[in-house]
Amino acid sequence: MVAGAELSWFQDTWNVTVNTQQQKQITCQCEKAEAGACTLNTDGSLQGDQAGWAAVIRDDEGNVVAAAHGRSKYYSIALIELNALDQGLTLALRHDIRRIRAQTDSSNVVSFFKSGYVVPWQANNMMKRIRKM
Repeated sequence: MVAGAELSWFQDTWNVTVNTQQQKQITCQCEKAEAGACTLNTDGSLQGDQAGWAAVIRDDEGNVVAAAHGRSKYYSIALIELNALDQGLTLALRHDIRRIRAQTDSSNVVSFFKSGYVVPWQANNMMKRIRKM
């Protein structure tokens, strides 16, 4: 509910005080892929006991080609972020996308792919699947 006559009516009618906060618009830009390729952006989220992931695939013009989201069974943000990458790459394969650049905001996921880094045992199956793709 935004501040104004409607809010005043609501507060007067129900004898309550409602504190409102103006929402800020946040914009972001994704780096475009090279010609003929796509970019996969993934993210994971953990709010209390609710875990989820999202993946968006864009073509070299920045147009959305495919997107998906879902719940994650993991309760570690690192594993949820990896789950997002796994699901995003699976989405790319379902859409027959073979040239793709993955982008994530998770330093944990990036670390999982560095030589010598030991991943959590719960991530072993996801890592095997991702490496096969």
